[in-house]
Amino acid sequence: MNQQKSLVRISELLSRFQVQVGILNANAQLDINIVAQDVLIPIFKEVFNSPNLFNADHGLAQSFPAVDLIDLQAKISFQITSTAKSGKIEETLRKIVIHHPDKFDWKHYIFIITQKLNNYTSKMIEKATENKFAFDKTHILDLKDLFELISALPYEKIRIIENYLETQFSDEKSGIKINNYGKIGQQNINSEVKNDNVTFNI
Repeated sequence: MNQQKSLVRISELLSRFQVQVGILNANAQLDINIVAQDVLIPIFKEVFNSPNLFNADHGLAQSFPAVDLIDLQAKISFQITSTAKSGKIEETLRKIVIHHPDKFDWKHYIFIITQKLNNYTSKMIEKATENKFAFDKTHILDLKDLFELISALPYEKIRIIENYLETQFSDEKSGIKINNYGKIGQQNINSEVKNDNVTFNI
């Protein structure tokens, strides 16, 4: 019962994140991707069992041009993007082939902070990866997929994620904010978010 309650709350808070991203993206706030990366790190640490996950865009972007979040020990990477078009997927995969041949044994994911499309083909993926590393459509994720992954976690981890999201998106907070990273800082758009009825199915 407690787990169900926590999942409902996580659904509400992720919905606020999705709405805020949409508003900022529509207003050409291009650094929203970097801000979203930092928001997602604590969640991804729990979901993907990657305790050493960090944002390569904070000082190491030249060393990791194809990906944004990495865990060197867990051998996992994430590209975070607000662009859902297949061309962006193909571009990212090609960059991994070119720039990270030493990481073909890693797990690579592309996370779309808006909403993914349904037109990603296996043929496109195989062409882009040149079959040099494991990647398929299940490695392309959005917030709905993230919620499903959270739902499958032990209750202890679900509570950790719920508490973290509360610090970011509860009614008392003013929206997306990431330590002192990014240029957006706090966003006073909760009045728009509160009126939104978007939730994730559980």
